[in-house]
Amino acid sequence: MVIAYLRVSTEKQFLANQKEILRFAEKNGLSIDKWYTETVSGSVSTKERKLAPLLRQMKPGDTLIVTEISRLSRTLLEIMTILNSCIKKQVVLYSTKEGYVFQN
Repeated sequence: MVIAYLRVSTEKQFLANQKEILRFAEKNGLSIDKWYTETVSGSVSTKERKLAPLLRQMKPGDTLIVTEISRLSRTLLEIMTILNSCIKKQVVLYSTKEGYVFQN
């Protein structure tokens, strides 16, 4: 399953980021199955956002696409925890702007 996660601070950011993820997916031969979106500050804990249940339900072989790593969290510790969780679960994580791919 390919999931796109968009966290924006304002509604205006949503469409631009959505288009970027769609372009990335098309370029890489991926088809997005689900979109998770929320408008909330990155300083709000992952546990209090849609991201926590999303990460819990992901399975080996799933793919998560974000526009930037900072969309996951504003704290380095929480970002590293999320990355570690994805790697342990064998979930591929793409960051479109930075060009990062995190996998096993």
